Amino acid sequence: KSKKRNEWLKILSTADVPVGNINSLSEALQMKAVEEREMIVSMQHPSIGELKMVGNPIKLTTTKRTKVLPPPLLSQHTNEALRSLGYSDSDIKKLKRQKII
Repeated sequence: KSKKRNEWLKILSTADVPVGNINSLSEALQMKAVEEREMIVSMQHPSIGELKMVGNPIKLTTTKRTKVLPPPLLSQHTNEALRSLGYSDSDIKKLKRQKII
């Protein structure tokens, strides 16, 4: 505990001990490779503004990058989901009036 990380790296590498840096989260996120591989992506969220998220770690040369979308707002897709389950618009309105959804 008496030495800083860089001191230990120098001592151990001089002694031919396999050693490497263990980065903090903030250090890791500032690495050039993180930016180059688009591991942090940002988007505009309708309620909170800019939102940064972890990007997809899988990169395929033949697959185009898809547009990154923010997570949906609460109940944003309720009508669409209920219609896909066979509910009619009048059924959905009734559920809303009854405060079920």
